[in-house]
Amino acid sequence: MIVDVIAEPSDSGRVVLRSLTFATECLAALSLIGARQPRCFGLGVFRLGPWYMLWSAFSLGLLAIAWRTPPPDAPAGITLGGVSQALTVAGLAVPFWAAGYLLGPGRGLVRFAARLIPATTHRRDVRLRSDAVPWILCGVSIVARLAEILLGHYAYLGDASQEVAQSTFYAQPISQLSRCGLYALLIAAVGLVRRGDARQRLTFAVLLAVEVSFALISGMKGLFVTTVCGVCITFAVARGRVPMRWIIGGLALFLFVVIPYNATYRSLVRGHGGYMNPSSAVFMAPTVLRDTVVGKNGTGASLAEGAQESKFEYLVGRTRSVDSLALVVEMTPGTVPYRHLGELLMAPVLSLVPRAVWPNKPIRLTGYEFGQQYMSMSSQTYTASAVSPQADLYRYGGLLALLVGMGLLGVGHRLIDEAWDPVRDVRCVVVFVPFLFSTALLVDSVCDLLSALPIQLATLFLVLRFAYGGGGESVDMPDSSARSGDRIE
Repeated sequence: MIVDVIAEPSDSGRVVLRSLTFATECLAALSLIGARQPRCFGLGVFRLGPWYMLWSAFSLGLLAIAWRTPPPDAPAGITLGGVSQALTVAGLAVPFWAAGYLLGPGRGLVRFAARLIPATTHRRDVRLRSDAVPWILCGVSIVARLAEILLGHYAYLGDASQEVAQSTFYAQPISQLSRCGLYALLIAAVGLVRRGDARQRLTFAVLLAVEVSFALISGMKGLFVTTVCGVCITFAVARGRVPMRWIIGGLALFLFVVIPYNATYRSLVRGHGGYMNPSSAVFMAPTVLRDTVVGKNGTGASLAEGAQESKFEYLVGRTRSVDSLALVVEMTPGTVPYRHLGELLMAPVLSLVPRAVWPNKPIRLTGYEFGQQYMSMSSQTYTASAVSPQADLYRYGGLLALLVGMGLLGVGHRLIDEAWDPVRDVRCVVVFVPFLFSTALLVDSVCDLLSALPIQLATLFLVLRFAYGGGGESVDMPDSSARSGDRIE
């Protein structure tokens, strides 16, 4: 910062300096909040707060250095000055987030949240209701996703023009049921660690294959990342060590198979000829995957997104999160007025009202509307632009809304870390892993996060109740790891 003030660098030099400043500030906050945590400031035990700071330092800080020369994939309307200003604004919010995390929500609220899992399951031991639990949850998710495919609502296979125009009363319930597949996989991973017999290995292998298959069919790379990383996190907290072989294998598959496969698959599903029928796309997916693995371009589509774009440039462009904040800082409130703060406050309440009761309930299209307001996209361009939490908060009142909102986000992160720590209670992976991705890594806009929060929490605790609750005899799962005696308080 001193160099920035004294040297008066060029616009590109200022972007580099402020990128490094923000990253350093995030790492300092990580050191502060993780000073009393074991294993590398809490990163080794997957504390949500330290991981959020580390990811912010990378995605919002270091990757902003790509703006030293405007990247070819950058949205129109962003200037180097806007990127520098966005990094400064984001840097001002880091101390507020750290203060919120350190102060926390208070012991009373933490104790209340921590008691929800034992109260939901009516027990404190880690025993499944039945060996059939993962299979039942997986079956429910398969039926729900098949229904989504047939109805044209499943991920990238759906007709986006219809999804932005109208919604149905059954879309949200089916979407929640489809996520039971991931929950079943996490439960099976816990069972594999604790009772690693042949039956548990078979259950885990089949459920993993099902989740990876649906992730590939969906055309959404994030689903593959969530599946593999969720398994790695479960193994890490249950075994007490990071599964490096899983991480390396998953990264290799993502880089050399999933990225080129996904590019080809998506270009065929929504090609120049219009939308492909969802059922046809599902049956075409194995052929595209086979051609990708063997390096054969039998489908006639490109195996990479952009002939001139390397995998590194592709990942940087998809991970960099400074762009949306730069657009908002430059255009709000001058070109685009502030949004009403009541939208944020009412988002969780409105999400609880079923569409069957309120047929005309507004459809939440944050990314789609953001592209039209800030990037001058046509309403006929059906794509969802990424909106970082900092950018979304700034839209609701500028710097003050951003600072207060980031402080409250820090409070929320601390609540999850203290109340639902999977190291103390391994059942908490069912709750912790989804929140790790939705609030720390693959972060949505704050309004979307608040809107999804009540239904997501209700679904997660119902799954916990079904899996680990109930009276009578339960399936005992003797622990195979040396750390089992410390895991349940």
